[in-house]
Parts: sequence; C-alpha cells; structure tokens
Amino acid sequence: MTLNKNILGFLAISIICFLSALPAVAETEKPEVSFAIIELTPYGMRGDDGLPTGYFWESAQALLEETGLTYSLSLLPLKRMIKEVEAEREDCVFIARTHLAEKLVRFLEPIGQDVVAGIVPAAGDAIRKFDDLLSHTIGVPIGVIFHKQFETDDRLDRVRTVDYSTSVEMLIRNRVTAIAGNLDSFRYFAAKSGRDPDKVFGEPLLFNKIPIWLACGKTTPDDNTMNRLAAAMRDLREKGVFKAIIKK
Repeated sequence: MTLNKNILGFLAISIICFLSALPAVAETEKPEVSFAIIELTPYGMRGDDGLPTGYFWESAQALLEETGLTYSLSLLPLKRMIKEVEAEREDCVFIARTHLAEKLVRFLEPIGQDVVAGIVPAAGDAIRKFDDLLSHTIGVPIGVIFHKQFETDDRLDRVRTVDYSTSVEMLIRNRVTAIAGNLDSFRYFAAKSGRDPDKVFGEPLLFNKIPIWLACGKTTPDDNTMNRLAAAMRDLREKGVFKAIIKK
C-alpha cells in the first residue's frame, strides 16, 4: 500500500512538472495579422447557421491561409471597422479605394472586383441618364447615401426601405419601379430568393464604380508580413480564386 502511495505521489509531481513546462495557451497569443471584415451583405454577414460568411470573409480566409500566418477575423459594422483600423487595433481590411481611405490605410493589391453603386430598374427597363429617374419611384435602403444630387434633388420620388432584401422584393412586386444602392447586394438577395438576377433587373444608371483593394494600417503589420500578404494576393488573384468565391 505504501509503495502504491509513493508511485501515485511520483506521478502527480511528474504531471505538475510537465504541465508547468508547457507553453502558454495559444488563445492568449497575438495573431500575426488581425483582419476586419465589413458587416454588409454580401461582403460580410451571418449565414443561416449563424456563422460569419460572405465573399470578403471567405476571400480573407483564403488569403491568410495562403500566407501561412496566424490570424484573426472580425465581422464589424462600417463605422467601427474604420475606427479599429484607424487606431490600428485591426491590421488589414478589404476596402474601396477612395480619397478618404487613402488617409487611413496603405493599399497593397486589388482583389479584382469593384464596388458598384447606382439605380437599378426592373427587367426590360433601362435608366440611361439622371432625368430618367423623374419617372420612377425609387426604393432606397435606410442608411444608403452614395450620391449628393440623388439625395438632394426634390423632384425625385424616393421611398425608404428597411434593407436591401426588402428593396428587391418591392421591385419584384412592382411597389417601386427602381431601387438604389450597391449592385452586389441587390444581385445577392435576388439570387438568394431563388431568382436569376439577370431576369430581375434592367439596365442600371451607375454613379460610383470603385476598385476593392487589400489594405493595411499605416504602421502595422511589419514590412515582411505586408510583402507576404501582397504576394499571396497576386497569386490567388491570378489563379482566379477570388473570382470563384465572388461568383459563388
């Protein structure tokens, strides 16, 4: 019995010594790259299973896996994302290359896709110039602001909608004759409802078409990490990886 107690005591001491020699838990370690994703469909969102998805989210995962760097991903509303990147609590983002963004980040590589905003009519119709809007009732999701003249012209019949999905349904049900906002979002919600976007929408009037880039903070991450990210971006873009994710 005494021998058994001695053996047990020895094993207990050995386990304690072994555990104390283990490295710190990985969760406490800072990742080499923290990546912020805008919470806006179809770029970043929660899927039906409640998990983050969207083509920025999946593109960031593909990019970071390609680099072999340790990383974290955060899904954030636009205003918070900008604040986190500006304060360099988040290292990198996918973002439209605007004059405002130029002041906040360093641009590395384009993803090969544009943010396109405009006014979309129903199938079979076309909006070719601004004055064509005068004959339309235009659904505009709450919070969408993209063109000063469109926002301030009192001649226009603008109807605020709850969100992009509602705008698409209102267009399909002829409750409005055109919808305003991000074309990617409109096409996504049309497809999600089981409809072919090419058969739902007509020829849009485009106001903004801005390329999307991989961008990082003014001082973070370090140059070596930036070079690895840029090289991985070029490789995946040339292989068509991002295009495949966007199409899906």
